Amino acid sequence: MKKALLVLPLIGAVAVLLSQPEPVIRVGPLAGGRGFLLPSGWLLRPAGRQVPLDTYPMTSLLTPDGKHLIVLHGGYNAPTIAVLDTATMQRISEARVPDAWMGMALTPNGRLLYV
Repeated sequence: MKKALLVLPLIGAVAVLLSQPEPVIRVGPLAGGRGFLLPSGWLLRPAGRQVPLDTYPMTSLLTPDGKHLIVLHGGYNAPTIAVLDTATMQRISEARVPDAWMGMALTPNGRLLYV
């Protein structure tokens, strides 16, 4: 009889735990930068550090001295060229351009940018 009295609360606790709905998992970025959940159920965990950019970064290039990364954006927002400091990966400059597509080059001395 005592064993039955001990088992009943355990069965009740298990029944309560099993009856709870599963937590809602939404497609998109996961909390704490743990990755990105795709609609297929796959989880992406990028290597390295993620840097927030504008819509559709089309191309990028590193300046000859390695101090700056230049990124050409297109997509939904107006085309822009952003300059990031490679030491901090912070945006230090940005310029809107009337139109741009994929092509970007620096002169060898790094003083002139062609888009």
